[in-house]
Amino acid sequence: MLAGPWLLKLMKVPADAMEGAVEYLRITTLGCLGNMGYNLNAGILRGLGNSSATLLLLMITCLVNIVLDLVFVAVFGMGVAGAALATAIAMIMSWLFSILYIRKHYKELAMTFLPHSYDRAMVRQILSVGLPLGLNSALYSVGHLVMQTLFNTQGSAFVAGCSVAGKVNAIANIAITSFSSAATIFAGQNLGAEDYRRLRRGALIIPVFSGAITLAAGLLLTAGCRPVLRFFTRDEQVLEMAVHYIRVVLPFTWCYAVFNGIICFVNGIGEIRYPTIVNLLMLWAVRIPAACLIGWLGYGRNVMAGIPISFVAGLLAMLLYFRTDKWKELCRKAEKQEKK
Repeated sequence: MLAGPWLLKLMKVPADAMEGAVEYLRITTLGCLGNMGYNLNAGILRGLGNSSATLLLLMITCLVNIVLDLVFVAVFGMGVAGAALATAIAMIMSWLFSILYIRKHYKELAMTFLPHSYDRAMVRQILSVGLPLGLNSALYSVGHLVMQTLFNTQGSAFVAGCSVAGKVNAIANIAITSFSSAATIFAGQNLGAEDYRRLRRGALIIPVFSGAITLAAGLLLTAGCRPVLRFFTRDEQVLEMAVHYIRVVLPFTWCYAVFNGIICFVNGIGEIRYPTIVNLLMLWAVRIPAACLIGWLGYGRNVMAGIPISFVAGLLAMLLYFRTDKWKELCRKAEKQEKK
């Protein structure tokens, strides 16, 4: 909240968007704690095999966000502040809803609103896995700030077009989030149950289906993106930039679907170092340098091409995981189970 204006200036946010950007950033930051709490509880529910509850809670939260958007922006005319406040309140409510749901349906967990104690050994175990992932996520976020800075140098219309395109891109990427979450849980459960045959089979099926669905959705939306994009903007200049972004990025998003599916699967079997290194290299050694090179060569309108280039590179790098000794050992255990 304090460093926001400085960070936004560092990112070269256009002057005409600066005031609204600072306001939005400061207000939505208030909802970060709620977002963290929801994700922790959603992880508990998914670990218990109840993924439908997280979907229901998310749908309710989205509905709350939409209603509050209409009330704050359309009725009270609060503009950017209203949209940000609606988002922050929705995130906090998602956390409270998840606590109430777990307290009602899983009384054996004895979940309280405030913690009374903690298990030190368990905290150490969680941090040993979570801390590297958290650092990975933090460095990844910094990398996205660098990419956004490159986008911001292309002007407001370019930034707005990429933002609008991102909404359509999210529609095509629905399968990625679903399959990736399932991959982590599936891998962890089957490793714990020592069902290596199912583990080996899931390592192929999950990424392939995630990639296939994302490819089909991506091609469909790329072909018909203009009518869909018109739901989000009527500005022709912004619309053209959004169409260009979709055509450059979306046809290759299936590579990210497969790549992310493998990463989440590998995380689920407790392998953190390899996917963390690949993830960071994909961003810092491929995406950002590629985008910078494209901009430096004078093709600033195409800096988003660094994204699909990094998708392909990340996919190839994660496929190499299946050549590692740890994976070969799991495959040997699967073969032994098949012979029994």
